[in-house]
Amino acid sequence: MKKQSLLWSIEHPNLAYTSYVFGTMHVQDLRAFEHFELAKSALARCDAFATEFRLDEADPEKAAAHFALDDGLTLNEVLTRKQFEKADKFLTKRFKMSLNNFLFQKPLVVTNFLSGSILQQEMQESLDESLFTHAKSLDKILLGLETFEQQLLVLDNISLKSQSKQLMSMVKNFKPHRKAIDKLTAHYINGNILQLYKSSKKGMGKLRKPMLYDRNKIMTDRIDEIAQQQSLFAGIGAAHLAGSKGVIRGLKGKGYIVKPVTAISSSDG
Repeated sequence: MKKQSLLWSIEHPNLAYTSYVFGTMHVQDLRAFEHFELAKSALARCDAFATEFRLDEADPEKAAAHFALDDGLTLNEVLTRKQFEKADKFLTKRFKMSLNNFLFQKPLVVTNFLSGSILQQEMQESLDESLFTHAKSLDKILLGLETFEQQLLVLDNISLKSQSKQLMSMVKNFKPHRKAIDKLTAHYINGNILQLYKSSKKGMGKLRKPMLYDRNKIMTDRIDEIAQQQSLFAGIGAAHLAGSKGVIRGLKGKGYIVKPVTAISSSDG
């Protein structure tokens, strides 16, 4: 893929309107909002707005239950004694927090906490939440490409052993992880979706099929389904755009003409 952009127009020969796919980041870091105004311009031209799942259908109680360890199991039983002590020492030193705060939660929760601590939290909402709020204010049709439950079920593919390995890698290599996330953010700002895809694929390892490829197909099929009915603005994680099994390639396979968009003039649409 030679051309790089976070916003792509999709047009089908049988349809008289243009839809758009935009790569988002699920963060509140101000740097992620570099292309926010461009996205809003495209969104305004569409009838419907879709994120990976309808954000107002998120159920915090279901999520909390899903991220909790099974009854009777604690984190100090999932991790080895050496792993637990090492992670606890790291958290205490860097965040003045004990690992016991996460005693009844899966290792993935701790990893997500550490990843989140690297990024800034300048914005009140994440980028996709901000787009959702804006779409709602414009009275757009609000849709989801997946369901909230589907997103949670994807996490079931990550074994506790894999989660533990990922957590300890983060603890042992926190500085390199921080540099890697900053690098990914820079790729995002520059619209380098191919590098975002490659980095995500590499980081997922054996989980790339359920977390990337399978979800790419689900989202591609759903975008096609909705776009056949009305013009659509779809905001999905930027790593899902590129690649031989990415959403852009998938939409081309369904007959869409897909082009990168770097600007929208008042006469466009």
